[in-house]
Amino acid sequence: MHSASRITTALPLAAASLGLLALGAPASNAQNLLTNGSFEAGNFTGANPNGVSHLTQLNPSATNITGWTVLSGNNVSDIVWVENGNPYTGNASDGIRSLDLTGFRDTTPYGGVTQTLTLSPGTFYNLKFDLGSYESTFTFRGPVSARATIGSLDQTFTFTAAPGSTGQQWGNMTANFSVTSVSNTLQISGVSAAGAQYLGLDNASITAVSAASAPEPGSVALLFTGVLPLAGLVARRRAAKATTC
Repeated sequence: MHSASRITTALPLAAASLGLLALGAPASNAQNLLTNGSFEAGNFTGANPNGVSHLTQLNPSATNITGWTVLSGNNVSDIVWVENGNPYTGNASDGIRSLDLTGFRDTTPYGGVTQTLTLSPGTFYNLKFDLGSYESTFTFRGPVSARATIGSLDQTFTFTAAPGSTGQQWGNMTANFSVTSVSNTLQISGVSAAGAQYLGLDNASITAVSAASAPEPGSVALLFTGVLPLAGLVARRRAAKATTC
């Protein structure tokens, strides 16, 4: 672990933090290479065991969501495709639809989704997606974790809502990766949810990153484990400096 004093010797803390988060970030107008990254399009008429409006159950191998396939195989579950206005969760982070990877079973193993896309070997790419928790005194609550795999990336991401927050909360996860083949499959699957009943997924994107601005492969996991508020990052580093790692 790097001590805070080493991080701040070259740059002021705020500038260093912003620099780490910006390193290798795709341009704001970069094309999203994923199809239907916000899960808006598709056939929203799957099963609904509880007869509740604005949600539909999708079992393993289902292809109702345009561009995506529900994860199939051993140790996987159904997922729930939810729409704004349902009585269980809050609004999507982008658009009106999102996913709940805990499904109707609300027990592990959780489900996930996959999409195969064509990429260029030798190019760096940036993956982003939002993880959601629903903060309530009685139900759900985070933290929540999901695993993403594609190319050189195999990483578990965790989102913890701010203390005292209530209702639907979203956190943006991001990581860079490279590929060695043209055909590549992205898989995002639920790992854990403290409340067991909800693990939101929305707003996924993959964009190309210029080789000049991309970090070395060995540093990807350190720099892109999820975007954190700058204030929280500053507080943790100050604490680390006081106690000396």
